[in-house]
Amino acid sequence: MPALASRSEFLSVVAESHLLDPGTLDSLRADESLPENPREIAEQLIQKGLLTRFQAKHLLAGKYRGFVLGPYRLKDQIGKGGMGTVYICEHSVHKVRVALKVLSPEMAESKVAVERFLREARSASALSHPNIVRVHHVGQSGGTHYIVMEYVEGATLEQVVDRKGPFTLAEAAKIAIQVAAGLQHAHERGFVHRDIKPENLMVTKGGQIKILDMGLTKSVKNAADNLTGVLNTKTILGTLDYLSPEQAIQNDVSAQSDIYSLGATIFMLLTGHSPYDGVPANQKLMQHQFGHVPNLVDFRSDAPEEFAAILSKMMAKKPEDRFKSMADVAAALQPWAMADGQPGKLSLPSRVMANPTAQSQTPTVRDAANATSSDAKPAPQMEVPPPATPPVVVVAAPEPVRKHKRLDVKSIAFLVLLGLACAVGLGIAISQLF
Repeated sequence: MPALASRSEFLSVVAESHLLDPGTLDSLRADESLPENPREIAEQLIQKGLLTRFQAKHLLAGKYRGFVLGPYRLKDQIGKGGMGTVYICEHSVHKVRVALKVLSPEMAESKVAVERFLREARSASALSHPNIVRVHHVGQSGGTHYIVMEYVEGATLEQVVDRKGPFTLAEAAKIAIQVAAGLQHAHERGFVHRDIKPENLMVTKGGQIKILDMGLTKSVKNAADNLTGVLNTKTILGTLDYLSPEQAIQNDVSAQSDIYSLGATIFMLLTGHSPYDGVPANQKLMQHQFGHVPNLVDFRSDAPEEFAAILSKMMAKKPEDRFKSMADVAAALQPWAMADGQPGKLSLPSRVMANPTAQSQTPTVRDAANATSSDAKPAPQMEVPPPATPPVVVVAAPEPVRKHKRLDVKSIAFLVLLGLACAVGLGIAISQLF
């Protein structure tokens, strides 16, 4: 549709959008001082707080559909991924801000996608913990599926690392303890996340960690909840860089699967890269199953062997060799969280917080109404500057020191077996030629 050229055209599109109440529209139409140029009108409405820049941009292009879903009005877009888009919305009556995750029209045509989307809502709504994003309810409007969640400003841990560099050992320990607390709550209720990674962990302005994107969550108590397994048996679920070995071969997952992924996530927070960074994608599954677990000491000169041993145990190849529970992980990391003299308090400089409107490959659900469990204490607020403020590196880890690694017995055996397999394959190929 061509750009709007007159005041009447613009006000007609605004009326069709249902973003403004009829009384406000009548006042605008009767206002003789209102400019004729639609862009000037839009700027005035933005300054008065009647429209957001996101809304004005689409209205000026003649787009008026989709701004209202049920009782919610879309105000801004804060994330987009494969499943859909996340928006900041406001309830038309209560004026409460929430995050609305909307399933994309393309995905709405897929039975697997719709079932996974609805399962995300069911899984998250069954959990109530200060370190897990809260889901209020699921809605549908005009064939559009959406999930209503709480909203707060913040940034994913991936965004924070991109802006300020790797975390200190104490910071990483405090983050891991909060994540472990949330996942312990989920595990006790029979849910395994299956996609723990830096993009799915958000730090709020007050330093609280929130676990996002419950879309791959599986109930280990209720087989009927394993919809993805029923509808799509050939797909490996999870993210390649943080995938547990059992997920790589599609074995049953457990709490230990999340422990492995959290260990890989902590490794990234401390080094700036995933454990098997640089390995071709088609070989990463094999590395998760058989590769040597990277030693943190080889990448952080300030990392004690004892801390590195915790990560190695979390990332053990066999589930039974890992910690028994997330509670055990938290207990092991607790002494390290006190290393900076501020036990349990994660304090990040405000300037590393992300622009809430920044796009991400993974939909970043912004938690919102500070809806926590009844015994949870709200975290202190921290001011977030405008997006134009450049990031300031306040906490930076020393440059990684890479040491030459010695192959252990398992690695040597693996290489020998791989060589034998190649030799046998070559022999068979040659025999077929003759």
